[in-house]
Amino acid sequence: MLTDELIVFEGGKVERSRAEYAAHHLDADILFFKQLHVEHLEHHVEQNGDTAISLYRMHAKGKYKGETVDSEGMETLMLRKLANQ
Repeated sequence: MLTDELIVFEGGKVERSRAEYAAHHLDADILFFKQLHVEHLEHHVEQNGDTAISLYRMHAKGKYKGETVDSEGMETLMLRKLANQ
């Protein structure tokens, strides 16, 4: 579940809503990860009240659109529990 107020910083660009992210590259992100083997290297979560920070590191390997992929990636999420959730 993604909130309407989603903000995504990726590849030097920013998308400022769930609709903008979905319109630009959500489908491509899903397809990319479906076609690769992803090894989870690290995952740390810290929670404070209604907010949590997730720090994640992974290694992705395989083929995507005919190209060989062998890379490590990182993801930082800031999550907030909404009152109606």
